[in-house]
Amino acid sequence: MWIATTKIWAVKDSLKRVVDYASYPEKTEYSGLANALHYAENGVKTELCETVHLVSGLHCRPEQAWDDMRSIQEHFGKTGGTVALHAYQSFKPGEVTPEQCHAIGVELARKMWGGRFQVLVATHLNTNCLHNHFVINSVSYIDGKKYEQKRSQYYDLRTASDDICRAHELSVIKQPLGKTPRQLYEAEQRGEPTRYNQMRAAIHEAKAKTSTERDFARALDGLGYVWSRAPNRKYATLCARDGGRAVRVYRLGAEYDWPAIEAALHENFARWGPRYYDWQCNPHHTAKEPQR
Repeated sequence: MWIATTKIWAVKDSLKRVVDYASYPEKTEYSGLANALHYAENGVKTELCETVHLVSGLHCRPEQAWDDMRSIQEHFGKTGGTVALHAYQSFKPGEVTPEQCHAIGVELARKMWGGRFQVLVATHLNTNCLHNHFVINSVSYIDGKKYEQKRSQYYDLRTASDDICRAHELSVIKQPLGKTPRQLYEAEQRGEPTRYNQMRAAIHEAKAKTSTERDFARALDGLGYVWSRAPNRKYATLCARDGGRAVRVYRLGAEYDWPAIEAALHENFARWGPRYYDWQCNPHHTAKEPQR
């Protein structure tokens, strides 16, 4: 499922080029800034068959954005390090026209960076998805200060884009309950397997065949997960044995939080007794079959 989405990342001379211009023999001569601008302006990316429809410049001439941005960097003596920011905004297929897409992109650029930085806004079209590219000069044309990269810059961009999309009555992703990370939520909405879905499946299977927390942890261990719940900790967690961060199970939804798990275990205990797991999973267990 496609919905309005955003991304932003830094461009540095020493890093891999923003886009692989296999069809451009002069690509190796581009600096990071020139390469980003060249892609945004020309839209040549063979594997996506993209074409540029509309290009605008904020505080720079769209047809000479490279010259205008580079001159600011040279004027303030800041031509190295992070030379630009490259951002991206895409829309649900069929929801906007190229002109609407571009107008929203320009509005977003003005809101995010227009007060202090030069920005090139280019609207691209591939087979089914209109999207905007933004190339932001890392050096302010106002005072020569570098763009301050913050951990919140992606959130700030996403929030600004969502606000503008709502104003234009376009689709945005609603933050789900339980504070599921946005990328995982988007993947789940598209029906893709995620570590959260895999954890949910493991919890569902483990609580269906156990009647005590000890056996619940054993069942999860057999499925490749480590269960952790302690009196001195506020939240129960689940972690894959092969690595990765522990996840607080309340993030998986109320059905997978400890109160719901505990209720299911108590119900199984009342119905099957304390050896339900051994009876089901250990063929050599000598206990009698639980009475239904």
